[in-house]
Amino acid sequence: MINNVKDLEIFELCEKLAELLGDKEAIADLKKLYLKHPEMFKSMQDLFNTIKEVVESPKIITKAKRKGALLAVKKIENSHKVGEVAIENDNGINVIFHANKKNINKSKVRQMLVETPSAKAAPTWLNRCANNSKELSKCYEALSTSTNKIISQENKSKAYFQEKLKNFNHIASKDKELEK
Repeated sequence: MINNVKDLEIFELCEKLAELLGDKEAIADLKKLYLKHPEMFKSMQDLFNTIKEVVESPKIITKAKRKGALLAVKKIENSHKVGEVAIENDNGINVIFHANKKNINKSKVRQMLVETPSAKAAPTWLNRCANNSKELSKCYEALSTSTNKIISQENKSKAYFQEKLKNFNHIASKDKELEK
């Protein structure tokens, strides 16, 4: 643990962040980040510890609001808080441009930490990941599930759906006859 935190710090990134961003380290201007959210951190040391914990082992990695940037999220150990760190690759240098720590209630923690049943399902924590099937592409990684493999679906042609509709209509007409 560092007792004398410098204004600029370099953080080691987890393997997945390093792969996605193209470098294994990221730099942060701690003073600037701390001044953005002094209400969220006890000190610059607290900010340093939060960033370190999140980037070394995030539970969720998704797209950040800023184009081309990533958001790493993790429940902070031994607390009811979650840490968020946003990182972008700026001309070959990974820069941490956002960090915060928020209180969360126990049900939100459980929701965030429950593994999803399918590889494409994603948690909806803070609407940063998918809210419905149309938004599944928003997440790079959902907890410990893998999004690298795509499970191909059978190509359903127009004829396939017309046949299904014909069968449905046939069954529906029989039901109407029974009702009479």
